[in-house]
Amino acid sequence: LVYISERKRNRLQSERVANSHPLIMVANYFTPRILVRYTKYKLSPIQSWYSKRLIHSFALRDYQQEAIDSILEASESGVKRQAIEMATGSGKTVVFSHLIPLLKGKGTKTLVLEHTQELIAQSYDKITRINPNLRVGIEMAESRARLNDDVIVASVQSLATNKRFTKFNPDDFKTIIIDECHHAVAPTYQKILKHFKADTKNTNINVIGFTATLARADKQMLKAVFDKIVFQRSLATMIFNKELASFKASKLYFKRLNLSDVKMKGKDYDPKALYNAVLKAGVNEHLLLAYMELEKEYKSTLIFCINVEHCREVCVLLQKQGVDARYVISETSNSERKTIVADFKQGKFPVLCNVTVFTEGTDIPNIDSIILARPTKSKPLMIQMIGRGLRLHKEKSHCHVVDLVGIMDENLELKAILEGKQLQMKKAKDGTTSKIESRDQVNYFENDRISKTIECALQIHSKNIVELRSVDGLELFREYMSDVGVVREILLEAGLPWVSLYDNSVWGVGGRYNTLFLIKKITGYGQTEYQLTYNKFIKEDFSTYQELEFIGKSNNVLELLRELAERFPEDVRHVASYRDFERPCEYSQVSFIMTHLAGRIAESSLKYGLDDEQLRGNVNDAVHAMPLVTGYRFKLALMYSLNCDYSSWKANQISAESIKNYYKIDTYKL
Repeated sequence: LVYISERKRNRLQSERVANSHPLIMVANYFTPRILVRYTKYKLSPIQSWYSKRLIHSFALRDYQQEAIDSILEASESGVKRQAIEMATGSGKTVVFSHLIPLLKGKGTKTLVLEHTQELIAQSYDKITRINPNLRVGIEMAESRARLNDDVIVASVQSLATNKRFTKFNPDDFKTIIIDECHHAVAPTYQKILKHFKADTKNTNINVIGFTATLARADKQMLKAVFDKIVFQRSLATMIFNKELASFKASKLYFKRLNLSDVKMKGKDYDPKALYNAVLKAGVNEHLLLAYMELEKEYKSTLIFCINVEHCREVCVLLQKQGVDARYVISETSNSERKTIVADFKQGKFPVLCNVTVFTEGTDIPNIDSIILARPTKSKPLMIQMIGRGLRLHKEKSHCHVVDLVGIMDENLELKAILEGKQLQMKKAKDGTTSKIESRDQVNYFENDRISKTIECALQIHSKNIVELRSVDGLELFREYMSDVGVVREILLEAGLPWVSLYDNSVWGVGGRYNTLFLIKKITGYGQTEYQLTYNKFIKEDFSTYQELEFIGKSNNVLELLRELAERFPEDVRHVASYRDFERPCEYSQVSFIMTHLAGRIAESSLKYGLDDEQLRGNVNDAVHAMPLVTGYRFKLALMYSLNCDYSSWKANQISAESIKNYYKIDTYKL
C-alpha cells in the first residue's frame, strides 16, 4: 500500500502514466476495487478490462504452488533438468506461466517448446495474461519472435527446420520449458537442446519438462533429457480430491477381436493392420450399440478411432442413424477445426470423432462420455484419451468411458518412469482399373458394410441384449493396483532389481551396508494391501535379519515406491546400478553363490554318480554367464533364505543346466 501511495503521489496524477505499464503491473497483485479504495484512483476502461482479465488466472491451487516450490528448491540444489508429471486438467500451463519470472539463470530469456498449434496458442495466451510485463513472441511457420522478446513460444518442428534455432544466442536464455515433455527424446528436441547447451547434466540452463504422462515405451531414454522427477500429481489423486471429474468405466466384451497376429509399428500396433483386425471383429457394431446406450444420458461423446478411414466410417455409421456426428483429423484445416471444436463445446452436436488429434493439449470440459475404439499398447496414450473427459464442468458429475477393445484391462497403471488395412481394389483382367470405377467400388463396399453393421446392431439392440455395466473409476484404479500381476509388472519395470522372494507375496531389494527393503502382501477383510519395511541382515547369519523401520502401508504399491525414493535416495541410486542386463556377474557375487551352492553340488554328484570337480566347474560357468542383475537377485535371495522360492528355482535351474552340460561334455569326450 505504501508502494501504491507513493506511486499515486508522484506519478498516477499524470495521464501519461495513468495509461502506462507500471499500473498494469500493480494490477497483478491488487483488484480494481482495492486500487480504487486505497488510491482514490479510477482505472481507465482499458486498465479495468485488463486487470479483470488477469484476476481469474492468478489464483494458484495448493498443489500448483507446491509444484512451483518443488521446482525452485530442486533448481537451487543444483538439479537443472527437471521433469514434472501433472495429470490432464491440472493446469500445467498455468504453473509454468507463473514459474517463468521466478527461475534464475545467467541469461534472462525463456524458451517454451510446443509441438502443436493448439498448445502454442494456449501457452501464449496464458503466459501473456499471467505476465503482462513480459514481451512474449511466437516462433512458428511465418511468425517470427522479436530479438528483444523475454519469452519465445516456439514450434519444435519450425525451430528445427533449417536450423532456425541458430538465430537465438544460447547465452541469452535462462530457462527452456518443454511442454508434453515425453516427446523430448526425439531427435528434433535433441538438436535444439544441444544448440542451447542444455543437453547434459552440467548445463547452466533450467530445463523444465511438463507432461501428464512421463511413462513411455522407451522409458530409459527419458534419462538422457531429465535428471529427476521433482513433482507428481496423479490422475487418481486429483479425482479423489475432486480437482478432476470422476469417471465410470464400462466394457463390452466380444470374442472375435484377436490382436495377437496384428503386426507392430514401433512399440504400438500398425494402424493399417489394426484397422483390418477391428473390422473383422465387428467393433463398429459394438460402437454403435454403445452409443445408443450412452445417448440416453450423455450429451457430448468423444470417440477415438484407429486411422482416418476408420474415423470417417464411424462418422458415417452414426450419421446414417440420424446422429449428428462430425470428425477432426490431421488433414482438417485449422479454421475448420476451430469451428468444429467451438460448436462441440457449445453443444451444437453430440458426437466428435478423431484419430489422435485430441490426445494432448485439448480443453473441451463438456465431454461427458468417451468411446475407446482404438486398441493400443501405449499406457500414456490410454491415459491421455481418458483424460480428455475429466475436466470439471457444471453440467456433468462424471465422465463415462466405454472400452470396446480391452485396453483398460492392462493399461490403468499410473506410474512415471525416468508412457486398419485400407480397402484395396482388385484390378480388372487387363490389369487396369479407372479411378472412377475404383472410387465407386470403394463407396459400394463401404456403404454395404455400414448398412450391414447398422442392421446387426439394431437387431441386438432391439432385444435389449446390451447393457453397459459400469464400475467407478477410482474403484477400478484400486482394484487394478491391488492385483498381484500388476504389482509384479511394476516392480520389474521400476528401475530397481527387485526379486520375487516368495511368489506373489514377498519382494525384496537390497540397500547399502547389508540392508534390505521388503514389500509384503497383506490380505484380510476382503482387502489387499502392501507394506514396505527397512531391514538389516545379521552379518554372521545372512538368512536372519531384523526390521529397522516400518516405512508404510498402502493398497497402491506405487505410493510405497515413491516413499522409498524420497526417504532413501542414496540406497536407491546405489542399487539401481545393479539393474544391468549387459554387464557380467561380479566376482563377489559368483564367489558367494558358489559357496552357498556347494552342498547342492556335492549332493547331485553323489546322487547321479558325477565327478564332483567337473560338475562344480559346470556350475561355475553357468553362474559366470549370468548378467549382473541376475547375479544380484540370486545373491540377495540366498542371503534372505536358501529355501525361498527364488533361491530354490534358480538353484534348480542352474543344477539342471550344469548336469545337462556334464553329459554333453562326457559324450563329446567319448
